[in-house]
Parts: sequence; structure tokens; C-alpha cells
Amino acid sequence: ITSVLNLLLFIVVVIVVFASFGVLLLGNTRTELSAFKDVYHACVTMFQVMTGDDWSLVLYSTMEVLQRQHGAAGLIVGSAFITIFYVFATFVVNNLFIAVILESFDLQATQR
Repeated sequence: ITSVLNLLLFIVVVIVVFASFGVLLLGNTRTELSAFKDVYHACVTMFQVMTGDDWSLVLYSTMEVLQRQHGAAGLIVGSAFITIFYVFATFVVNNLFIAVILESFDLQATQR
């Protein structure tokens, strides 16, 4: 159970770090993108991206806001930010979660 708690703490840290970076990157935008106006809303948005719940909407709105403000460079930065987090969350964190669960099953099997 401690390994699951460690993994959950790691997930929270990853979400907070990416959310803080998102607030720094997108927090000063004066548009309708309110997902990154503070750390709380950014954490909720990062959790939405991590779970894959309509993450493409977050991607497109981030790209649109940054493209209007910074042109093509903003488009690249916005898409890279959300895509890097999505790939990291999908492949690394989910695989770590599965590994921890399988390890706990293995420990329970060896204790019997």
C-alpha cells in the first residue's frame, strides 16, 4: 500500500509542476482561456488531460490562444506543452501505476 501512496504522491507532484508551468505560460493571457488562470484550475485541467477526458479541446484552445498572441511560435509552444504532458501522463504514469499494482499482486502471491 505504501508504493501506491508513493505513486499517487508522484502523480500529484507531476500535475502541480505542469500546472504551475501552465500558469506561467498561459496565466497572463487576456482571453477566454480560464483553465490556467490559477494553480487550482490548472491542476484540474492537467488532471483532465491526464485522464484523456476531452484533452484535445484543451490542446486546441491552448494552441488558439497562444497563436493569437504569439503567432506560429505560440502555436508550437502550446501544442508541445499539452502534448508532452499527455504523452508523459499516458505512457509513464499509467505504466507506473500498472507496475505498482502488479508488484503488490506479486507480493501477495508470494506471502501465501
